Amino acid sequence: MIGVMSIFGRYTNGKIAMSRARVVMWRPEHLKGWEGQVCKACGRVDVVHYKVPDKLWEFVVPEELRTMVVCLRCFDAFAARKRIDYADQLEDIGFAGMRESFGLRVTTEYTVTLTELEAQIEEVARRRLDLSAAEVEERIDSGEWEKDEDNYELWSWLRGMVGSARAMRRQR
Repeated sequence: MIGVMSIFGRYTNGKIAMSRARVVMWRPEHLKGWEGQVCKACGRVDVVHYKVPDKLWEFVVPEELRTMVVCLRCFDAFAARKRIDYADQLEDIGFAGMRESFGLRVTTEYTVTLTELEAQIEEVARRRLDLSAAEVEERIDSGEWEKDEDNYELWSWLRGMVGSARAMRRQR
Protein backbone atom coordinates (compact mmCIF):
# COMPACT_ATOMS: atom_id res chain seq x y z
CA MET A 1 0.00 0.00 0.00
CA ILE A 2 1.34 3.42 -0.90
CA GLY A 3 0.08 6.80 0.29
CA VAL A 4 1.38 10.34 -0.02
CA MET A 5 1.99 12.93 2.63
CA SER A 6 3.81 16.28 2.77
CA ILE A 7 6.77 17.19 4.87
CA PHE A 8 8.33 20.64 4.78
CA GLY A 9 11.88 21.28 3.77
CA ARG A 10 14.19 24.14 2.91
CA TYR A 11 13.59 27.73 1.81
CA THR A 12 15.43 29.66 -0.89
CA ASN A 13 14.73 32.75 -2.96
CA GLY A 14 11.56 33.65 -1.07
CA LYS A 15 10.01 30.23 -1.52
CA ILE A 16 9.98 27.10 0.57
CA ALA A 17 10.73 23.81 -1.13
CA MET A 18 8.17 21.28 0.00
CA SER A 19 8.94 17.59 -0.31
CA ARG A 20 6.43 14.91 -1.08
CA ALA A 21 7.11 11.67 0.74
CA ARG A 22 5.84 8.38 -0.53
CA VAL A 23 4.83 6.01 2.25
CA VAL A 24 5.97 2.51 1.46
CA MET A 25 4.45 -0.10 3.77
CA TRP A 26 5.86 -3.49 4.60
CA ARG A 27 5.25 -6.15 7.26
CA PRO A 28 8.56 -7.36 8.66
CA GLU A 29 8.04 -10.68 10.45
CA HIS A 30 10.61 -9.91 13.14
CA LEU A 31 8.55 -6.91 14.34
CA LYS A 32 5.22 -8.73 14.83
CA GLY A 33 4.20 -8.32 18.43
CA TRP A 34 7.07 -5.88 19.00
CA GLU A 35 6.25 -3.54 21.85
CA GLY A 36 8.88 -0.94 21.00
CA GLN A 37 11.65 0.63 22.98
CA VAL A 38 11.03 3.03 25.83
CA CYS A 39 12.16 6.64 25.47
CA LYS A 40 14.51 7.46 28.32
CA ALA A 41 13.46 11.13 28.28
CA CYS A 42 9.68 10.70 28.66
CA GLY A 43 9.11 7.02 29.44
CA ARG A 44 6.73 6.43 26.51
CA VAL A 45 7.05 3.56 24.07
CA ASP A 46 8.95 4.74 21.00
CA VAL A 47 7.40 3.36 17.82
CA VAL A 48 8.81 5.93 15.39
CA HIS A 49 12.24 5.08 14.05
CA TYR A 50 14.29 8.05 12.88
CA LYS A 51 17.90 8.86 12.13
CA VAL A 52 19.67 12.20 12.13
CA PRO A 53 23.34 13.05 11.57
CA ASP A 54 25.58 12.42 14.61
CA LYS A 55 26.57 16.10 14.90
CA LEU A 56 22.92 17.15 15.06
CA TRP A 57 22.17 14.43 17.65
CA GLU A 58 25.06 15.58 19.83
CA PHE A 59 24.01 19.22 19.61
CA VAL A 60 20.29 18.67 20.27
CA VAL A 61 20.11 15.80 22.77
CA PRO A 62 21.23 16.47 26.37
CA GLU A 63 24.55 14.77 27.12
CA GLU A 64 23.10 12.35 29.69
CA LEU A 65 20.66 10.94 27.07
CA ARG A 66 22.93 10.71 24.01
CA THR A 67 23.59 6.97 24.35
CA MET A 68 19.94 6.13 25.07
CA VAL A 69 16.66 5.85 23.19
CA VAL A 70 15.05 9.28 22.65
CA CYS A 71 11.69 9.30 20.85
CA LEU A 72 11.08 11.71 17.98
CA ARG A 73 8.60 13.69 20.10
CA CYS A 74 11.30 14.35 22.74
CA PHE A 75 13.97 14.99 20.10
CA ASP A 76 11.60 17.54 18.56
CA ALA A 77 11.09 19.20 21.97
CA PHE A 78 14.86 19.37 22.58
CA ALA A 79 15.35 20.85 19.10
CA ALA A 80 12.55 23.38 19.70
CA ARG A 81 14.19 24.58 22.92
CA LYS A 82 17.36 25.28 20.96
CA ARG A 83 15.37 26.62 17.97
CA ILE A 84 16.88 24.02 15.65
CA ASP A 85 15.11 23.14 12.41
CA TYR A 86 15.94 19.53 11.62
CA ALA A 87 13.27 18.23 9.21
CA ASP A 88 15.55 18.45 6.19
CA GLN A 89 18.25 16.53 8.08
CA LEU A 90 16.14 13.45 8.82
CA GLU A 91 18.01 10.65 7.10
CA ASP A 92 15.45 7.98 7.79
CA ILE A 93 12.01 7.86 9.36
CA GLY A 94 9.58 5.02 9.82
CA PHE A 95 6.93 3.51 12.06
CA ALA A 96 7.06 0.05 13.62
CA GLY A 97 3.75 -0.98 15.14
CA MET A 98 2.30 -4.29 16.20
CA ARG A 99 0.23 -4.59 13.02
CA GLU A 100 1.95 -2.42 10.41
CA SER A 101 5.40 -1.02 9.76
CA PHE A 102 6.31 1.51 7.11
CA GLY A 103 9.01 3.91 6.05
CA LEU A 104 8.99 7.25 4.22
CA ARG A 105 10.89 8.05 1.06
CA VAL A 106 11.06 11.54 -0.51
CA THR A 107 10.06 11.46 -4.15
CA THR A 108 9.45 15.03 -5.46
CA GLU A 109 9.66 18.68 -4.48
CA TYR A 110 7.55 21.74 -5.18
CA THR A 111 7.68 25.35 -3.99
CA VAL A 112 5.33 27.52 -1.97
CA THR A 113 5.45 31.31 -1.68
CA LEU A 114 5.37 33.12 1.67
CA THR A 115 1.85 34.36 0.86
CA GLU A 116 0.64 30.80 0.23
CA LEU A 117 2.29 29.54 3.41
CA GLU A 118 0.77 32.32 5.53
CA ALA A 119 -2.66 31.61 4.03
CA GLN A 120 -2.31 27.91 4.88
CA ILE A 121 -1.30 28.71 8.48
CA GLU A 122 -4.27 31.09 8.81
CA GLU A 123 -6.71 28.54 7.37
CA VAL A 124 -5.55 25.69 9.61
CA ALA A 125 -5.46 27.93 12.70
CA ARG A 126 -9.04 29.13 12.08
CA ARG A 127 -10.48 25.75 11.07
CA ARG A 128 -8.79 23.49 13.63
CA LEU A 129 -8.14 25.77 16.63
CA ASP A 130 -10.51 28.72 16.08
CA LEU A 131 -7.53 31.07 16.39
CA SER A 132 -5.93 33.64 14.11
CA ALA A 133 -2.42 33.09 12.77
CA ALA A 134 -1.22 35.91 15.07
CA GLU A 135 -2.73 34.14 18.10
CA VAL A 136 -1.04 30.90 17.06
CA GLU A 137 2.33 32.69 16.85
CA GLU A 138 1.79 34.22 20.30
CA ARG A 139 1.05 30.80 21.82
CA ILE A 140 4.08 29.29 20.12
CA ASP A 141 6.34 32.11 21.37
CA SER A 142 5.02 31.88 24.93
CA GLY A 143 5.22 28.08 25.04
CA GLU A 144 1.51 27.94 25.83
CA TRP A 145 0.97 25.49 22.95
CA GLU A 146 2.71 22.79 25.00
CA LYS A 147 -0.29 22.67 27.38
CA ASP A 148 -2.57 21.48 24.54
CA GLU A 149 -1.63 17.79 24.56
CA ASP A 150 -4.76 16.83 22.60
CA ASN A 151 -3.47 18.79 19.59
CA TYR A 152 0.27 18.15 19.98
CA GLU A 153 0.82 16.97 16.40
CA LEU A 154 -1.12 19.93 14.99
CA TRP A 155 0.89 22.36 17.12
CA SER A 156 4.14 20.68 16.06
CA TRP A 157 3.14 21.13 12.42
CA LEU A 158 2.15 24.76 13.05
CA ARG A 159 5.45 25.44 14.83
CA GLY A 160 7.31 24.17 11.78
CA MET A 161 5.21 26.19 9.36
CA VAL A 162 5.44 29.38 11.46
CA GLY A 163 9.22 28.89 11.73
CA SER A 164 9.45 28.48 7.96
CA ALA A 165 7.35 31.61 7.39
CA ARG A 166 9.55 33.61 9.78
CA ALA A 167 12.69 32.43 8.02
CA MET A 168 11.20 33.43 4.67
CA ARG A 169 10.33 36.90 6.06
CA ARG A 170 13.93 37.34 7.27
CA GLN A 171 15.24 36.49 3.79
CA ARG A 172 13.18 39.22 2.14
